[in-house]
Amino acid sequence: MKKTHTLALALCAAALAAFSACGGNGSNSDFHLGAGGSGGGSGGSGSGSGGSLLGDDGGGPGSGILGDAACATASAGASLVPVMLVFMFDRSGSMDQQSKWTSCSQGLTAFFSDANSKGLLASLQFFEQPDQCNVTAYAAPLVPMTPLPSGNFAGPIAATSPQGETPTLPALQGALQYAAQEQKINPTAKVAVVLVTDGEPNVCNSTIQAVSGAAQAAAASIPTYVIGIGNVTNLDMIAAAGGTKTAFIVSTTNPQQTVADFQKALSTIKGSALSCEYTVPAAPQGQSIDFNKINVVYTSSSGAQTVLPYNKDCSGNGQGWHYDNPASPTKIEICPGSCTSIMADTGAKIDVELGCDTLGGVQ
Repeated sequence: MKKTHTLALALCAAALAAFSACGGNGSNSDFHLGAGGSGGGSGGSGSGSGGSLLGDDGGGPGSGILGDAACATASAGASLVPVMLVFMFDRSGSMDQQSKWTSCSQGLTAFFSDANSKGLLASLQFFEQPDQCNVTAYAAPLVPMTPLPSGNFAGPIAATSPQGETPTLPALQGALQYAAQEQKINPTAKVAVVLVTDGEPNVCNSTIQAVSGAAQAAAASIPTYVIGIGNVTNLDMIAAAGGTKTAFIVSTTNPQQTVADFQKALSTIKGSALSCEYTVPAAPQGQSIDFNKINVVYTSSSGAQTVLPYNKDCSGNGQGWHYDNPASPTKIEICPGSCTSIMADTGAKIDVELGCDTLGGVQ
């Protein structure tokens, strides 16, 4: 079986362990629809030839991890579900105090250009705007949705300076409006808003309660993450309403600590937004996928391989995987227990193999 597609998963640091994110530095996910029992010694190894998980590597039946070298017939690729982050960044006058603007803009610029942000897409807008209460002004990003890493954000950030008040309500509403637009264009993507602010909302009917209501109204499909710069613990209400539990509070004790805390918060959000979700590959022309013949194989950094069982509700210890919709699957979702283990293994690899009876059976 020929290796058809490889995807690099983003680095998930130890600080991300509380979130259900998958991946590892240099980890990759190989998707194979079927195996090819003959023809040039093809197989499902990391190099695309030689030893296989499902294919015939010359060792005869039973040589693969699933124990059946002849149960698959074709191959196709698939990809990770794209993750899009809509950044709404506070540039109110108070951000000019305690080096908050300098430190946080530095951290944000580094995040957008960091190689470890590969696999994400992001957009950026600031508040306030000249027409500060106009939601439409915030729904049009200064930097539109862009694959990371990218240097496109550095110039706009450098050209922006703190001034004005904190119209958080229309700013968040605009960010959510843009996020919904991106979700409609990319229905399989995971889209989230990242709200960065240093103080309580004011002007334009902006209150903690009003902003929380806006976040809650969209939380079912678009979560809102909150990074608070300084002593703004009441922003937890917005984060909870937005489905992300608590705000990330960044210290302002000194510029270096602010940069470190801000980058840590961004890394945690990145890991939280990323998921163990994969789109089901399309079947080759003239063929169809049998959703009772899909297996997910976890290869640890030591080389040990484990076939994860199908677990419809991720019950028990949360190990295994399931479909987003068993009646009409579009995604393969790895359960939190397995995902956390994979995340902790920086050399982990996930293979989705199609063609052999699903371990555990699809129910």
